[in-house]
Amino acid sequence: MKSHNKYDIYIFLLIASLTAGGIGGALEVPRLLSVLLVPAMLKVRGQCRFYTAKLRQIVVAFIVFATISLVWTPDFTNGVKHVVYFVVHFLLFFEILIFSRLAKDPIKSIVAGWLAFIICCSFVSVWELVTDQHLTMSVFDSDTAFNLGNGNIISRRFTSVTFGNHNGYCTVLCFAVPWAFYGLISAKTLLRRIVCISCVFLPLLFILIDASRGALLALAVYFVIYIIFLILSPSTLQTCLS
Repeated sequence: MKSHNKYDIYIFLLIASLTAGGIGGALEVPRLLSVLLVPAMLKVRGQCRFYTAKLRQIVVAFIVFATISLVWTPDFTNGVKHVVYFVVHFLLFFEILIFSRLAKDPIKSIVAGWLAFIICCSFVSVWELVTDQHLTMSVFDSDTAFNLGNGNIISRRFTSVTFGNHNGYCTVLCFAVPWAFYGLISAKTLLRRIVCISCVFLPLLFILIDASRGALLALAVYFVIYIIFLILSPSTLQTCLS
């Protein structure tokens, strides 16, 4: 019996496609893929109506507010473009959510997608750090100087892969790290443990090298939450969440 179905594949592709980052500009790969999968989502949305009801209300309210805000935006055309982006990004989120209800092993599919993302990006990151060269969409040059904030300016290497900005890359790495860590603690084979250890260690290394303060703060929050989960017993945790 197969351990996956087409919904597992959809989940994997949606997450792994983030590797393309900003390639394509407005027609980024994750956006195109999310639009292409809309028919598949609409076909099964009835089976998950209750599951997504409150989230749909929040999204609709957000989009309505974003649309109203176009009245006072200084750049109407650019504002409309970003509202469309919001809608497409919400589609991607709902697709993963709905497909997870119908997939055979959604957690495994999500972890596999993030591991594929980390592995693909890591090859580019290592190349950037070793050669001090970057892809064409990078918003910084290889000799970019970084202001330390105390009057000292240094020139150091960074990695941004396909995201153009190293802060944007670190943001997505923060999304990936918890899933890679889950893959590590649930791994049953030595090879998978080695892969997952690498997929936890390398993003942490890239974030430290890029010195993204927001990403470092997110990692600190992850650590605190993990400690809380370790300390609280399942019964206590369930009481706190109820």
